[in-house]
Amino acid sequence: MKILMLTSRLPYPPDRGDRLRVFNFCRILSKRHQLTLVTFINRKSELAYLPELKDYFAQIYPIHLTRWSSYISALFTLFQNLPLQVGYYRSGKMKQFLEKHLHEVQYDLIYTHLIRLAPYTRHISGIPKVLDMTDLISTEIERSLAYRHGPSRWLYQIELPRLRNYEQLVAPDYDACWLVSKAEGKQFLSLMPNLQPQIVTNGIDPSVFYPLPDIQRKRRLMFVGHLGVYHNIDAAVFLCREIWPVIQQEFPDYQIDIIGAEPTPAVLQLGALPGVNVHGYVTDLNRALNRTAVFVAPLRFAAGIQNKVLEAMATETPVVTSSLVNEGLGATAGRDLLVADTHDELIQAIRQLIKQPAFAQQIGSQGSQFVNTYFSWENVLPAVAKWMPATGSHYHTNAY
Repeated sequence: MKILMLTSRLPYPPDRGDRLRVFNFCRILSKRHQLTLVTFINRKSELAYLPELKDYFAQIYPIHLTRWSSYISALFTLFQNLPLQVGYYRSGKMKQFLEKHLHEVQYDLIYTHLIRLAPYTRHISGIPKVLDMTDLISTEIERSLAYRHGPSRWLYQIELPRLRNYEQLVAPDYDACWLVSKAEGKQFLSLMPNLQPQIVTNGIDPSVFYPLPDIQRKRRLMFVGHLGVYHNIDAAVFLCREIWPVIQQEFPDYQIDIIGAEPTPAVLQLGALPGVNVHGYVTDLNRALNRTAVFVAPLRFAAGIQNKVLEAMATETPVVTSSLVNEGLGATAGRDLLVADTHDELIQAIRQLIKQPAFAQQIGSQGSQFVNTYFSWENVLPAVAKWMPATGSHYHTNAY
């Protein structure tokens, strides 16, 4: 099939959840289908990444969208009944390009990543369309409000009802809505009981994340995540400022590593705390995970599937995480990982894994088996197979 992939960010480098999902879907789909990528970039320097994607796409069309124009567009959206992120990605260039391109090239399927790009494809007819919502963004925002303050809280209180209304508005316009987990599917059905979502999970590439038996685990804890994303920032700060001091007092020979791209000032400041090391992006995360005694992901609000937890589990690193994270995974607490939500529960779980190395090894081994059994990027193949053979239809569009 010929598939058009429409994304709000260039899916490279795969250093955050949205890029990772799209990159791996394209990596897998390109083995059997012909893909064309249409994507926004906000810096011309991103063009340097295009050679890294040439093996997966027949054509790549980057549309430059500056941050200043996005900020202005989002500001005007405040006076409309649309989500700010939809306004942020409004682009006349993208609209004109797609209208012209879709009348010149026939596709068998259009994949739209996230509702922020729905205005460009929701009104297209005569061709199957997939909206990869991944998770319900409104759910994560609702969960985050208790942890936001000042202007951020005010802004997202405005954004929440707009997002929820928009999710319900655009979902029926697509032939399929993809969600990343059964938990997200239940949330979807509670809002849109007349629609049936399709669950297309994230996965693990076993050639990238795997145990290294010759590497000895050090006396280190670790948290990984894109450190410019609010739920990861909150988790890192909570872990280092409230949990870590108690752990370090009891285990003074331990250190903690905070790893992830684009750390904000609030995260960088954590490096001044005793025993805390803020590394930013690392090139060999697999090796770093294999050197870690315990992976801690105390996300207090989250949605979907946290790839960071899948990656840690794949390396047989024992994981402590929150019940919200495990809601998306569906792992068995106490067998595949440890679940802890409160301050005291987190400390107790970390303490148990440090003091009981045989138990920690057992949790790591069971976690790896669980992830490799139930999470594969190959799941995207049957999700698109239903649209074969090619339709060869004509299309009509009225974007925005």
